[in-house]
Parts: sequence; structure tokens; C-alpha cells
Amino acid sequence: MEVPKKIDFDEFLNSLTPTINIEIIDQFLTAYRKIKEEIIKSYNSNKGNSLEEKLKSIFQLKIIQNEENEAFFKKGEVTEYFGFEVIIGIMGISLESLKNVVFPYWKESNAESQKRETLNLNKLSIEGSYRDKIIELLTIGYKDKKLKLILSDEPILLSRFALKSDYLQTYIENDFLLNRIIEDKYKSRYSNKKGIYIEDYLIGAIFRKKGLNYEKGKLKDLEKYYNREDRSPNIDLIYPDRNNPRICIESSYQLTTASGQTKKIDSNHELSEALKKYSEEREKKIIFINFIDGAGWITRGSADLKRVYDNCDYILDYHYLPELEKIIDFYKLKSSNDNQSRIESYI
Repeated sequence: MEVPKKIDFDEFLNSLTPTINIEIIDQFLTAYRKIKEEIIKSYNSNKGNSLEEKLKSIFQLKIIQNEENEAFFKKGEVTEYFGFEVIIGIMGISLESLKNVVFPYWKESNAESQKRETLNLNKLSIEGSYRDKIIELLTIGYKDKKLKLILSDEPILLSRFALKSDYLQTYIENDFLLNRIIEDKYKSRYSNKKGIYIEDYLIGAIFRKKGLNYEKGKLKDLEKYYNREDRSPNIDLIYPDRNNPRICIESSYQLTTASGQTKKIDSNHELSEALKKYSEEREKKIIFINFIDGAGWITRGSADLKRVYDNCDYILDYHYLPELEKIIDFYKLKSSNDNQSRIESYI
């Protein structure tokens, strides 16, 4: 069998696709519609009640996994409470700010028994002082002396802990604003899921079609071959497994340019060099493949893409993905022949 040839750089450059039809978008849109419907339903059923009662009702809202929204959920989860996160989205407060800065400090000054406890969305859905304290934080937190202290250099953020009924009404009754809040809230999750889709449902499907297994994660002892001892990246796809790697694949699909692409290019070079040293010591060649596509990479230009191209054995995009079958077939056969040769050498 002939050794598969690496695609010419110019051919690769000209074949890049601005967008790939990611099938999970429909499942995310289904989840978005359900979240929006439940928020509006809860608000309307509590229209004559106080802001506190409206928030209590919204905090109880959850979405349940089914075959139409499965891709929306985090791995291992089948239900998700979403009301609280939509509310802080309306207020312009990030969940990260609450988890890492505001909430740990505020709860220590207000509820001694809750020290070291992380923000608990499930607990917010049930009656109790925990939920009441959070509602107090969101509605009159701007008055809290200790919250003022921790946010002394963030006066704009502090001012947002002042949710009012008319402000909530404006967002929930405005179709455009509520859609935007929900879409923005789950934008990073959708981006992450696109990457998983590329790995498991485009690239992984080719291995499954051939009845082959693969793994994700770290290669044992690979960190020894980096300049930094603490460096040992998770690899998107390893065939056949992490203990006996023959093919390693990294994938990146970007619709827009981002600072993370520079980091990706640099880490790709480090991984390529580490795999070469890893292969040499074990006297077993590991094939390194990059899958790159999307408008974000097209915009980066040929210089950056050439660095990615030069630091791998093969490069693929959506157009050239079928070439992966040839690569798998050749190195799967080569691996079998190498093993047979080793056996015969001992006979």
C-alpha cells in the first residue's frame, strides 16, 4: 500500500471552508425556545406578585433532556436549572464574577454556616434562607457595606446588584432582548460543543465506520519531552489508545479570529516536537494530524496556517476529511506488519 501523501499547502489553503453545517444548532435552538417559554410563563403567572416572588418562581425553572435537545446538556447531566443564570444575564452580571469574587466573600459575611460552599443552583430552587439571601443580594446588594468594599474598584458592577420589577419586565416582555440574553448565556457552551461535534461526529465517525476505537486525553510520560515539566496536554483523539498511540489528532474549528488561535499555533508546535521525541525514544512513529477549518482560520492568513501545516505529518479540513480513511488504513496495516516483524525476529 502506498504511503498517503500530505496535501499540498496551497491546495489546503484554497479548500478551507468558512462554515460547516454543525447539526447540533437545532438542538440548542430547541433548548433556547423552551427556556424562553418557561421564563415567560413563570413571569406571567406571577405578574401581580412581588419581585421576590417572581424570582423564587423563576429560580425553580429547569429543562429536562430529551432526544430533541440532548446536545445542549453538559456531559452526564439530564436536567438543568436555568432561571438564576438568565436573571443575572439580564442584570449584566457574569456567573464567574459571582462564583469567584462576589459570592464567596458575601456569603462569609452573611452566613457563617455556608463557608466554602459553592454557588448551588439546585439549592436556589427550594425554600430556605439560602435562596432568600441570594434574592437579597440581587435586589439590594448595592447597599451592602461589605459588598461595597470588595467591589470598591468596580462601581458599575456594584450598581447592578439592584434588580427592580420594571427592569425585569422590560427584558422578559421584549422578545429580542430575552432571546439575546439566552443566546449570549450559552454561547460559550455552544462553541465548546461544536469542537466536540467535530471530534466525535466528524472525525470520530470515520474510526467508528471502520470498527476502530479511540481515546482522548494525555499520553503517559509525554510531559518529559516538553521544555516545561508541567506541560502535558489533552489530545483530542488518540488511536488506538493512550498507552499505545499510533495516530494523534488535534482539531480546531473557528468562525472568528481569537487570541486563543495564537496559543493554539504555539501549543501545536510544542506538541509536534514532543511527539517526535516521544516516538524516537520508543522507536515507534506516531502520526500527528491537524484538522483545521472555519472562517476564523481563513482570516488568520497563510503565515499562521503555514506554521500549523509545517508542524504535523498530515493536515485536513472538512473538504479533505475523507483522506483520513487512507491514512488510517495505511498506518493500521503498517502497525500490524511491524508487530509481525518483531514476533518473527524473536523466533
